[in-house]
Amino acid sequence: MTSIYEGHARIPLEAMLNEKPVVASDVDGVALSFTDGEQGYLVPPGDIETFAQHLLTLLRDPEHCVRMGEKGKLRARDFHPDIVFRSLNAALATR
Repeated sequence: MTSIYEGHARIPLEAMLNEKPVVASDVDGVALSFTDGEQGYLVPPGDIETFAQHLLTLLRDPEHCVRMGEKGKLRARDFHPDIVFRSLNAALATR
């Protein structure tokens, strides 16, 4: 995902729910979705060289992809609507 601007993007979450590692630009809400090096890789916006290197790293090591994918699926569960709404309601209730 090579966006230069994103809110809290759905694409990384969809990839993680499907146990796929993510390579994405380190912009706005994307960086909130996953931890660099754990569920995928964050790349400085516009840095196509680093983006390509991370893709090659994943292509060359399928087991690494599987491990990142498994961690990603667990992380994506943190964004289930029930959990997000509960957290939002709790935050609003304290105001």
